[in-house]
Order: sequence, then structure tokens, then C-alpha cells
Amino acid sequence: MKYYGIDRGYVDWVLFCLQSEVDRLGLSEIMELNQKRWETPETINMYVDTRYIEDVEDYSKPRMASTMLWQNGIHVRNLKDAKKPYNEGFFISEELYEVIKDFKSPNCQFIPARVENVMEDKWHNYYLYYILYQPNFMCNIDIPSTIFNVKNRETKEIDGEISFKDFNSFIEEEDVNYAEIEYIPKEIVLKSDYDFVNNGFNFTVSERLRQAIEAAGIEACFYDLDYEVRIGGNKNV
Repeated sequence: MKYYGIDRGYVDWVLFCLQSEVDRLGLSEIMELNQKRWETPETINMYVDTRYIEDVEDYSKPRMASTMLWQNGIHVRNLKDAKKPYNEGFFISEELYEVIKDFKSPNCQFIPARVENVMEDKWHNYYLYYILYQPNFMCNIDIPSTIFNVKNRETKEIDGEISFKDFNSFIEEEDVNYAEIEYIPKEIVLKSDYDFVNNGFNFTVSERLRQAIEAAGIEACFYDLDYEVRIGGNKNV
């Protein structure tokens, strides 16, 4: 099964969540470090101020948006007065959610959210793609079976290939050789036939999910990956 990268957009949505919402929903406990699945998710009310976005977009458009969610104690819409973000990920529109929800995506949850465009005084319905706690950024791939190119940072040449027995081995090797060597994915092996997954290097979608999104008439920017993706022992074609 072929996989593609999906572009989440160049401009982050800076979203704020009032302290009243944090208290009402217990977000401090639920979303801190993304460790818990929300068994009975309630709609989160958030707001976006287009004064902080260079290119004002149509928030009613079916799409995916790279997002950072901030807690804000009072309705001031100001990053200076905001606390640390609970979640970095992305929002998807209702139309895109209806397509994606039945496809296979690991370690995640979709939480309903209403986003108020403060400058236009309009509300739009979205879903927060909530990534649950993961032990490491490569937890969705079969690390021993994954192959990396060894790239010389100075010459930019590929000096060979390497695999690692586990995540700790990858990190240790990268730490030791960081100044001279970069490990570039050549062949990533997923643990299962995911349709929508962060493989540790890109958010990727399967061929069948891409076809479903396009068939629904939803605009999305797909691109070819510069490495191979396969599932288990099956080659990607």
C-alpha cells in the first residue's frame, strides 16, 4: 500500500481556551502530557484571533490546520498572558472528520471542538486530533526493520545504511554522531496497516484514505515521500 505525506499548512492556528473551560472540562488533568483517553468527550470551546494570523483564512472551509492550543486565564487573546500549550497537533473540519473517523489511526482520539473566530464573531465546528501519550516519537514503526541512510553533514553524501535494534540505540547513536552524521529514513516499516499515522518523521496517509478524501471533494495537499514505507514484510508499491 502506497503512502503519502500530508501538508498541515504553513501557518499555525493559535487557539486559546479560557480558564472557565479548563475548569469545566478538567482539561488540566485530561490533556496534561496527553496521557489519558477522554472516555466521554465534551465539546471544547476555544477561540482564535485573526489578528495573530498573517493570512486570514476561511475557517468554514473543510480542511486540516496545524494547531497549538493554549490556556488563557482571561479573555485577552494574547500570547504574552497565555500559559503553556496543552496540545500541539491539528484541527480537522467536520467534513474531513467524517471521512477519517472510520480509518485506522493509532494512539489518537478525536475530540469535538467549537472554534470562535473573534474578529468575525462566528463559530465553526471542528475536531481536535488528540495524540495520546507515546513513549517515543517512533513508537508506530518497527524500528529493527527500518533502514536509515547515513548522511555526512559536511559532504552531504550518503555513506551507507544502518538499522537500530530499538529506540534507545537510535538516540544514543544520534547523540554521539550528531555533529558529523544525520540519519535519514530510507525504508520505514509500520507496525500495522495504518491509514493516518505519524511515523516519527512525517504525518502520512494511505492510498485508500487519500482516495476517500479526494472523493469527498475535500482539498488537501498530498506529496510524495522521499523514502519507502511498507507494512510488516510487504513492500510498498
